[in-house]
Amino acid sequence: MAVKSVRAVTDDIRGQRSQERKEERERCYLPRAENRGFPRNWMKIAIVNGPNLGILGRRQPQIYGNRTWADVFSDLQQQFPGCELTDFQSNHEGAVIDFIEALAEDGTHGLVINPGAWTHQSYALRDAMAALLMPVVEVHISNIYDREDFRSRSLTAPAATGQISGLGVDGYRLAVSFICGS
Repeated sequence: MAVKSVRAVTDDIRGQRSQERKEERERCYLPRAENRGFPRNWMKIAIVNGPNLGILGRRQPQIYGNRTWADVFSDLQQQFPGCELTDFQSNHEGAVIDFIEALAEDGTHGLVINPGAWTHQSYALRDAMAALLMPVVEVHISNIYDREDFRSRSLTAPAATGQISGLGVDGYRLAVSFICGS
């Protein structure tokens, strides 16, 4: 009998847990809107923005653009009339985690999140995202892999269904579109 190293056993366990979490998410997605008495294309999607995104349009426009979040969100509501979009922004990590934890109870079908700087440093946010049994798309307006070295490591991406980075505010539209098609 071959003896496995501790690292090999740990890797096996991580792979098994990742697969189990994926299967659980697939089993536990909330019923489609049409099965709950809503029109066929109706979905509830939360969009969460982390620190410093409340000043979108004023903050480093050469990186993040000139559009305010209110403008971006208004466009999303017009582009997805069959979805109930809610948005939340906070510079306080605990408030964002509380909001995310509440999503499981309020009938939300998916989460679009731009964790901002927490992408690179928040295990707590990563764990809150991983606990959700719904599609989660991480969005970054700038290309985090083409900026400072510390920005190229995402702690939160492994807890997301997918990540969109570097496509400007259009990344939000693509994320909502993906969730609506899930």
